Amino acid sequence: MLEKDYAGMGTDPFAEYWVKAELRSAEQASIDRCVAVHPFILRKTTRKPPISSESRPTHRYAAAASICSDRLIPGPSANLSFFQKIFGSQQTPIFAGQMEFEIPAVIQLEHPEPIPLCLRFVVDRRKTSPEVLNAAAWPKISLLRLVLEIEARTVTRDDISLTAPTSGTLDLTWKGDEHVINVPLRVWSASSDMQEPLHIPVSGGHGTNAANPPLDVGRLLGIHVRRTGIVGSMFTPAALIPSCATVAFRHSHHVKVILDAEVGGKQIQCRFRRDMTILAPSEVDQSGRDGVWRPQDEEMQPPPVFVRRSGDMRPPATDRAYEDEFPPPMYGRLDSWIRPPVFEPPPPTFAEVEREDLLRRGRIQTV
Repeated sequence: MLEKDYAGMGTDPFAEYWVKAELRSAEQASIDRCVAVHPFILRKTTRKPPISSESRPTHRYAAAASICSDRLIPGPSANLSFFQKIFGSQQTPIFAGQMEFEIPAVIQLEHPEPIPLCLRFVVDRRKTSPEVLNAAAWPKISLLRLVLEIEARTVTRDDISLTAPTSGTLDLTWKGDEHVINVPLRVWSASSDMQEPLHIPVSGGHGTNAANPPLDVGRLLGIHVRRTGIVGSMFTPAALIPSCATVAFRHSHHVKVILDAEVGGKQIQCRFRRDMTILAPSEVDQSGRDGVWRPQDEEMQPPPVFVRRSGDMRPPATDRAYEDEFPPPMYGRLDSWIRPPVFEPPPPTFAEVEREDLLRRGRIQTV
């Protein structure tokens, strides 16, 4: 939190973490001191398993669309005058309905399953022309562009009071400075992707077209949201931070969907904005085991076995691996070196080592 004296100066508050290492060397009567500072990102994770696709809530959006074009019916061509094209004509077929879009309201970073993004066009039989309804095939709706824009909004509360009011209810209104970052995530673009065109299924007719399932674009393209955006995207946005809230600030997210489609030579544009919650990535993999190292893992797991390289003349490993090779990542994330094992006493700190050195030299006396 910044003090009120900094208000209006264009200064943004932020939290920074770093590792500071100091090296001191004594030579004769001089002491050399070297300091190194390395910033790092504090990665927030959870020990809970990844959320399931069936249990997560979803946002459903339906936008009305009406297309009037003489290219809706394949085969016959309508010869319309300029006056009829400008003011409309009963000879021009009409294709009306609703563009349905379904997106999850809660997503988890680095989730192993793709994000479901379902598309479908439902025909309105009362507004659609009979010649379109009775045609042998529906007009094809091609997906031109699909963009998800995540809006990260951070609100800092002003005049924080830690005392509860006399009414017994806390004031939860957020009045303060706002900082908004828009992270555009391109999912599909027909002009740049060298792939087959995507056609949005049409539902609401007779026979096989009565209940066509929606097209899951997320599963089809394998869309996974990481901390740096969508995997496979040509654009690398800023890092995404999970949604959180404290007494001092709140970090929330919204998603904006931009969808452009084409049918009968005419374009359909859909825009909508919904709230979204972004969860921290899970440390538990699909097998149910987290990636945190524990001392008992070495007793539970068998010793690793290494495959001999071609041309290696050394004898094969019998009871243990080669000493000059590193073990494979069998225990998830091998980060046990950053902290002492539980069954051994921790190493002395720098202050303790310096004190022992001074005691050995006789510069200080013990009490």
